[in-house]
Amino acid sequence: MSELTPKERILFGYISPISYLHKIPEDEPFHLILAHLLKHKKYVNFYNKRREMGDYILLDNSAFEFQFPIQADIMLKMIDESGINANCLVAPDYPFEPGIKTIKSTENFIKQLRDKGMDYDVMGVPQSVKGDWKGWIDCYKELSQMDGCSHIGLSILGCPNAFCSITKTEDIMINRLFAVITLLDRGLVADHIWHHALGLGMPREILLQRELGVVDSNDSSSPIWHGIQGIEYDDSYGCLKNGKCSIPVDFEIERNDNVKKNDVIIDKNIETIKYFTR
Repeated sequence: MSELTPKERILFGYISPISYLHKIPEDEPFHLILAHLLKHKKYVNFYNKRREMGDYILLDNSAFEFQFPIQADIMLKMIDESGINANCLVAPDYPFEPGIKTIKSTENFIKQLRDKGMDYDVMGVPQSVKGDWKGWIDCYKELSQMDGCSHIGLSILGCPNAFCSITKTEDIMINRLFAVITLLDRGLVADHIWHHALGLGMPREILLQRELGVVDSNDSSSPIWHGIQGIEYDDSYGCLKNGKCSIPVDFEIERNDNVKKNDVIIDKNIETIKYFTR
C-alpha cells in the first residue's frame, strides 16, 4: 500500500463542498475524493496540492451518490482529462446486486489498469443482494484474496443491505459494526488488506470501530455538512439527537451570511471526529 502505514489511529477523509475545502484540517494526510467532482478545477487543484505535500488520495467511483458506479473507461478518462493525481481508485461495485458482479468488475478493472500500465492501488467493495450476509462475506473473501486488490471498502450501502437480515434493522452503524464483528469472530479479517469504512452512519461509530481494530480509515461529509446546516454534534448515542441531516450535500453551495457562526460549528464537529479517531 503505497504511502500508507499501519494505523496508530483511524485516518479520516473529510468530504467537503468546494467552497469549504479550506476547512479540511491541514494535519489530516488522508482524503477521499469523488469522481463526479473532477470537472471542477479548484477541487482538482486543491487535492493535487495535498498529494504534493505527501497526502494519500483515494478516488471514489460515486456509487453512493448515484447508486451506480462510474464505469472504468469513464473514470480513467476523467482522471486523464482532469489531471488528478490519485493514489488509489475504487473499483466499480454494484450495491444491491449479487457479489459475483462486483467480483468480476473488480477483476476486470485491475486487468484494465495493468494493460494500460497504470500503477494505482485498488479498492474492492463487497456487495450482495438484500439480506445475503453470507454472500457479502464470500464477496469479501474473494476481493481480499484478489491479486491487485490492496484495499477493501466497507460500504455505507453494502453492510446494511447484507446484514439487515440478522440485525433486523437497516441502521448503518449497527450493521457495519456487526459486519466487522462477524469477520473477526470467524477469523476472516485479511490482515494484509487496508480496510476503509466508506461513509459514516453516526460519528460515534468511529470510536467503536477503533476499538475493534479492523478499520484503518473512514470518510464522511458529516462534520462539515452538518456544520454548514448549523448542526453541532451532541452527547446522544450517535452525536446527532435528531438524526442525520436529510438535506443532500450541495458540493457547489456558496458561503452565506451565517458563515462565521457555521465555521465555529464545523470546527467543533471536526474536533469531535479527531477525538474519536485518535
